[in-house]
Amino acid sequence: MKKYVENKIIRNTKELTRVQEIKEQLSFNAHAEITNSNESNKHFEKVIKEAKKKLKLNLTSFEKKTLIDIIEQASLLLSYKETDYSRYKNISLSDLGEIRLIKQVKKSEKYNKYTPNDNAIYIPKIGTQNCVMHTSEMMMKHHNYYELEIKSLNIERMYLVNYLNSGLGKLFLKECDSGFVIPSKKITLIRKLLVPVPPLKIQKKIADTILKLEKINTSINNFKSSLSIKPVTSKNIIEKIDKLAEILDEITNVDKIKALCRNGETETVEFKSTVSLCLRRQTKEKDIEHEIIKTIIGFMNKKGGNLLVGVADDGEIIGLNDEIQKFHKESDDKFKQYFFNKLLKTHLSADNFGSITYTLIDIEEKKVLLVECKAATRPVYEKVDEDFYLRTDPLTIKLSGPELNEYIQKRFYP
Repeated sequence: MKKYVENKIIRNTKELTRVQEIKEQLSFNAHAEITNSNESNKHFEKVIKEAKKKLKLNLTSFEKKTLIDIIEQASLLLSYKETDYSRYKNISLSDLGEIRLIKQVKKSEKYNKYTPNDNAIYIPKIGTQNCVMHTSEMMMKHHNYYELEIKSLNIERMYLVNYLNSGLGKLFLKECDSGFVIPSKKITLIRKLLVPVPPLKIQKKIADTILKLEKINTSINNFKSSLSIKPVTSKNIIEKIDKLAEILDEITNVDKIKALCRNGETETVEFKSTVSLCLRRQTKEKDIEHEIIKTIIGFMNKKGGNLLVGVADDGEIIGLNDEIQKFHKESDDKFKQYFFNKLLKTHLSADNFGSITYTLIDIEEKKVLLVECKAATRPVYEKVDEDFYLRTDPLTIKLSGPELNEYIQKRFYP
């Protein structure tokens, strides 16, 4: 057992050293950089780009995992910089309250056990469990948690717990880990951990939203449990479920679109500024519509992909608002009808419609069309000219002759 522990310490020490070396090569320090309000988005974009380059090298599986983690962390930090949270003052946990291990807290003489604190939150000392507001929510024994007794009047408990349990909060808590066999969070580092603190009014709104989401989640779980004995047949109920799913998709798609815009065009991602509006001449152009169709067909003939319309080549969200106002009487529904009837229905066979979903999404008052294309199981041709398009990285090309026959045989009929 002793030898096993010694070997694990040696291995973990080497791995931690290598992680630090990779981070230094990329000039990446998560917590230090998020606290630097002057750090530009370009820095995080550069870290992501350089990490992706390194992934193409001959690396160990551990090194690849480290680079993937860094890409995810830098993307998180980049998304943070783009939100309102980056405008708020960062306050350390030690300035918000008193932090200590639960076993160091005074025990109840009557029951000889830990007395929960109604004005505290609990941060796990080991592992990746969530922070909690109540001891009844703990997934480990009490002595494996730090108690943060809140003294500040400027912080809402539920907001603080939600932030620490977010992707960004967990990233910073992980930075507090030390030790080689069973990493545990150092109390000195936790005390220094910074939290963005919005005005109390905003914190309370966030807390209320969390409570509503928890209520919705409970209702959905209860509804799912009852389906086995009470199958849903009412058309009205089914329509309401569809509407709820549509709303939830729209909310989650905002983050998806922002992430795609940050990472740029690839073999599976394409940006287009408009559906048919020429930005220079302010006229409707069929050539622009044809480029949209080419991209969709190209995705389907390769391995699928996401087309974002209302996004410039450099990933800037410019929106489709002007086009919808100019050609579709400011009606989102008329715009979507035009997209289906004049583009999809005109240029694609009906059996391809099931592989394409399109959603118009509002992002900071700018409308973006997200077109998600699944990989086809049979060759897809443009219906009017019977052309075959293929997505490459990051272009869409037309195939014909022997080259087309060879690709179709290899891709669809191996």
